[in-house]
Amino acid sequence: MLILLAFWLAPANADEGHDHGDAPATAPATEVLPRFTAVSEDFELVGMLTGQQLTLYLDRTATNEPVREASIELDIGGRVVRASPTPEGAFLVALPQALPEGSTPITATVIVGGTSDLLAGDIDINDSHEDEDGLPHAHRRLIAGWGLGALVLLGVLALLWRRRSRGASRTGGAA
Repeated sequence: MLILLAFWLAPANADEGHDHGDAPATAPATEVLPRFTAVSEDFELVGMLTGQQLTLYLDRTATNEPVREASIELDIGGRVVRASPTPEGAFLVALPQALPEGSTPITATVIVGGTSDLLAGDIDINDSHEDEDGLPHAHRRLIAGWGLGALVLLGVLALLWRRRSRGASRTGGAA
């Protein structure tokens, strides 16, 4: 019973040598980039920050159709910058300096043809993959799982020891 409980509580670990047939190999998990979204009746703007470069994607809200021909101007924490279109349909903004840690307001002025719109959002810059003690969230869960398993195992052992000691005291008094 204890052996089954120990195997049940142990996490499943797989090595890198598993064959997944013809399925393409997946890339290892990477950290999530800081993002913001700003939505209006006409447009949806999504921005992803990589270092000091902000990549913007502009879509029509009603159809989710990408908008490739637009003029986008951003007010990021009081600094106004203009976005440049890319051949892929995105827009790039080179930030003059890194954004500070915490939440930074972003206001976008979008002009497409005869339609102009003002969109607002916030980008949150923080070290979200680690806690205050520096441990990644995945390691915290692993440690918590092993800790819980150890507590359950200690509880089962204590119950077995208690039963055994009661049985010994009953048989010893009969003589």
